[in-house]
Formats: sequence, C-alpha cells, structure tokens
Amino acid sequence: MFINNPREASKFKHAVYLIASAILGILINYLMLVAIQVILLQWILHSEKNIIFYSGYPPFLILICVFLIMGAIGGFFIGRYWWRIIYVEQRYKQYISTKFFKKS
Repeated sequence: MFINNPREASKFKHAVYLIASAILGILINYLMLVAIQVILLQWILHSEKNIIFYSGYPPFLILICVFLIMGAIGGFFIGRYWWRIIYVEQRYKQYISTKFFKKS
C-alpha cells in the first residue's frame, strides 16, 4: 500500500508541499476574512447608522493584506510541521500499525 511506504522526499516535492500549504492557508484565512466582513456588514445594516463607504477604504485594505500575509505565513509553518511528521519522523507508521492492525 502506498500509505505504508511513501516515495522518497525530494527538494522539489518539499517546495511544492510548502507552496501548496501556504496557498491553503491563504484560502482559509480569506474565508475567515469574508466571514468577518459579512458579520460587520450585517451589524452595520441592523444598527441603522449612516456609514459612508468609498472604494479603497483603508481599514478593509489593511485587513485584507494582513489576513493574506498571515495565511501565507501560517500555511508555510503548518506545511513545515507536517512535512517533518510525515517525511522526516514518519510517525504515520506508528499510528497505522497501532490503530488499524491491532492484534486481538
């Protein structure tokens, strides 16, 4: 089975893994940003206050940039963590052998 014996880890595979995890981090943080904006806009609509929005509202732009950068950095570090667990320490072998192949 391919789970028990992954292919050798190469530098290219490592780079693709880190880039993919950074992109995943960006996407997850973007969804969080959208949720925050929906909640904020609903609060503004229900509070019946006159708030003027214009294109390029600086706090939203700063918030978008911060969330995207945090997502990329967080995804990169999560990718490094899971790369170490899967390819360097190979902890999945212990998990598979204890969880799926128990001797009764």
